[in-house]
Amino acid sequence: MLYYDGISWKNLLDERLNQYVNTITSTKDLLLVGSWFYRLFIYDGENWENYNTSTGLSGNTIISIDVVSDDCIFVATENDICRFDGKSWTQNVFPEKLNLDFEGGSIFHTPQNAIWINHVPRSWKRRAYQQVNQEMAQGVFFTTFYQPDTTPQKQLLTSF
Repeated sequence: MLYYDGISWKNLLDERLNQYVNTITSTKDLLLVGSWFYRLFIYDGENWENYNTSTGLSGNTIISIDVVSDDCIFVATENDICRFDGKSWTQNVFPEKLNLDFEGGSIFHTPQNAIWINHVPRSWKRRAYQQVNQEMAQGVFFTTFYQPDTTPQKQLLTSF
């Protein structure tokens, strides 16, 4: 990755950020970089933090990142979809069927905080590299829409 210091473009000092970057997203305060090999980097304007399997992330390869807020970040790895609350990771936040294939999909949210999980076959993304015709690149595309409940269900507990 390169940055502009006001005069010229320069490489970042952390060599891991000069390797293949799979996805980048940002908020007003954060820059999030997903790598194929070096997991997730979050830059807060002063420091880079690297999150990996030893800090609770479920996999090494970051496929997609969606920042709902600074305390609600969804990260799809090759193993599952995790959620970061600003302090710790929760793995397997969605059913296994919604996990993204390696290189195959993305996560987005709406202004109402609904989540869209888009699945794209790997062959579709690689069709230009492999010069595959459009018919061969077709596969199973599907999108899942998830709207979290905002009010808890009411439960009546009785004892006998």
